[in-house]
Amino acid sequence: MSFLVRCFVLGIFSIFGLFFSSFAQGNLVTQVDFLFSEFSASPNSPGASVLITKKGKTLLDKSYGLSNVKAKQAVSNKSNFRLASVTKQFTAFSIIQLIEKGKLKYTTPLTEIFPDFPSYGKKITILHLLQHTSGLKAYEKIAPRSKKDQFLDKDILELMKKQTTTYFEPGTRYWYSNSGYAVLAMVIEKISGLSYPQYVEKHIFTPLKMVNSIARIEGSKVYKRAYGYSKTIKSGFVQTDQSRMSAILGDGGIYTSAQEYTKWDQALYQRQLISSGMHWKIFQPWDGKKMQHPKYSYGLGWDISYDGDTKMVWHRGASIGFTNIVVRIPSEELSVLILCNRNSWLNVWQIGFALAALYSDYVVHAPIDPILFSTYRKSGLDKAIGLYHSYKKSKTDIYRFNDESLFRLGHKFIKINELDNALRIFQLNLKEYPKSWVAQRGMGNLYYKQKLYSKASSYYKKALEYAPKDPTEEEKEICKKMRWRIKK
Repeated sequence: MSFLVRCFVLGIFSIFGLFFSSFAQGNLVTQVDFLFSEFSASPNSPGASVLITKKGKTLLDKSYGLSNVKAKQAVSNKSNFRLASVTKQFTAFSIIQLIEKGKLKYTTPLTEIFPDFPSYGKKITILHLLQHTSGLKAYEKIAPRSKKDQFLDKDILELMKKQTTTYFEPGTRYWYSNSGYAVLAMVIEKISGLSYPQYVEKHIFTPLKMVNSIARIEGSKVYKRAYGYSKTIKSGFVQTDQSRMSAILGDGGIYTSAQEYTKWDQALYQRQLISSGMHWKIFQPWDGKKMQHPKYSYGLGWDISYDGDTKMVWHRGASIGFTNIVVRIPSEELSVLILCNRNSWLNVWQIGFALAALYSDYVVHAPIDPILFSTYRKSGLDKAIGLYHSYKKSKTDIYRFNDESLFRLGHKFIKINELDNALRIFQLNLKEYPKSWVAQRGMGNLYYKQKLYSKASSYYKKALEYAPKDPTEEEKEICKKMRWRIKK
């Protein structure tokens, strides 16, 4: 963010009496603390590790809260968090290494690797699995509830073998697939002859001296382990570190720290462990001519999007007890990492983009919702809404205003059980974007939460009227859920 832009923002903040006294580089930490106000306000609760680097230099290294609440152990940059879906970049990279060694091809079909895989696997290639275009059934939806112990990657492979169809013709649609990455973990094991934990340790962690990083299996020790927690209305935070799906490795089972992740991050910038020619493909999207996902695209273990002409590569991670994000702006070698041991703390994802905007040399737009939520925490909702209107009136090119931002903010209030505040935000969203299916859906979700089903149905019906004409697979699922709720 340029100096002039920062001065402009400063003027707006000053009007509202916030504590942003300067946008000099040395005071950026104050602004980071502002964004993490709900963490700094509860130092004895689960927290987060935040690390920002540019061209290999650490710009920010901050920690909040506790990694182990019972033991009162503070989060540090050495605390090892479960990466959840941020793991996918390591799984994808392992596959690329095997391809570079000639042991696989991007075009290799599943049936060539697993001869007993059903015939539908003939059309599913390694590249389809990597880029979420396989159409494999989501294991989360079809895993048998009768199984009481944890699922492993091999269980997911066997589950896929019992299917006969995919959601769509492989290679024609995008549908984020944890199943695909669990299968990729088994591909790694089959082709390399090593277990997934052995492979990533030998070919990634050891060369990069990530000595405390691990693909965790039951019984393995995690150094300075951060445990996952969820917030309840009555009991505060309770430990929810593992679920039935937490032992699946390929899509989410790696543990690492901010300190050690930086070694991996820099290795990507420096094109280590694979050739530059192979590295190039990691951050390239799948076939744009067939792509049905207009908002962003996916490379090999990384989401890809553009803010104006600025390319951003990023990935979120969420599993029971953990919420993480990494955002990179490759053109300036800027990386933002947030590791958080709070369950589904979705505000963290948007803070990641806000920090990228704050530390970037370019005019990268920050999502407005974490700014508004932090303002609410400090000065109340009236002040936050007033700030929103002031920003829009000023027509600043600093923040990203859209129906999705207000939708997320409203749901943040639902999550912390502040339903009156959620109502005000959803009402604001409807006023700002009356023909938005996102805004209509937010009101429907709020009333459904309150068990006011008739009101919820009326908003869901309106949302369906405004739904995208060429929906993505995710949007199809949202529509399906709304229709089910209307019938209920």
